Amino acid sequence: MTPYLKIIKSSYTLLSFFYFIANTIIRTIQNVPTSHKIILVSLYYLVFSLFITRIFYGSPLKIISTYIYGKF
Repeated sequence: MTPYLKIIKSSYTLLSFFYFIANTIIRTIQNVPTSHKIILVSLYYLVFSLFITRIFYGSPLKIISTYIYGKF
């Protein structure tokens, strides 16, 4: 298998995984009361934003502590 096909296969697998997780989250949210939906959506948004922050900027806790306490 060529390197390009490996990249395409791994990208497809990763997208399939995210699609499965998104569908699971959506089905879970649709089956709970409205007050719980707000809490779940907030929690999922927080986890997702921390995940994205960690990918691009490193540790979110380090960023927050640097913002609060200044440089180490």
